[in-house]
Amino acid sequence: MKIHQLINDTFEAAVKMEVDEPSELKRNRQRSINWVESLANEFRTKFPIAKDYGVFSKYYENEEKKQRREFGLNELLYDISVCKINYTISPRGTELAYIEKALWLVESEMAKDTRQLVYDFNKLVIGDSENKLFVGPLTSHNDEILDVFKKIVVNCKGNVWVALVPHPGKWDEKEFIPEVQKIN
Repeated sequence: MKIHQLINDTFEAAVKMEVDEPSELKRNRQRSINWVESLANEFRTKFPIAKDYGVFSKYYENEEKKQRREFGLNELLYDISVCKINYTISPRGTELAYIEKALWLVESEMAKDTRQLVYDFNKLVIGDSENKLFVGPLTSHNDEILDVFKKIVVNCKGNVWVALVPHPGKWDEKEFIPEVQKIN
């Protein structure tokens, strides 16, 4: 999977979504939700919802409600979790779904405060996954933020990517190209 293309496709899709919210705060919140759900949908194209894969995200609803039925929720600890699913049988003969392993863990935080970004990045440190992606906002001090993450990432297992995208409040201003890089 080409993560750069996935991020670019997601960003294009999220920016095009109509958001009819009168207040800037609500508009930015809805855009952030659109961003995460667009990214989750891109992962769903790469890992189709089938018996052995699941892409978990808070606002995902489909007609089958398979994930909610099997796991009791849509969001599994992270903004997006892409997991290999397996099944076991309970003592009473019921088929029970469980997470065999995480393939991708994704956290997205659009605060411009480095402390808030690190709070969410910490979730990736404690997660066990082949791949991890942190999405944050493009700022005037991207290099400094990346330097902070590079100090923390030495404690991570798996491949860790950082994608910096425009803050939702800037989506109307001009065209942007997200920055994506592997940091370990």
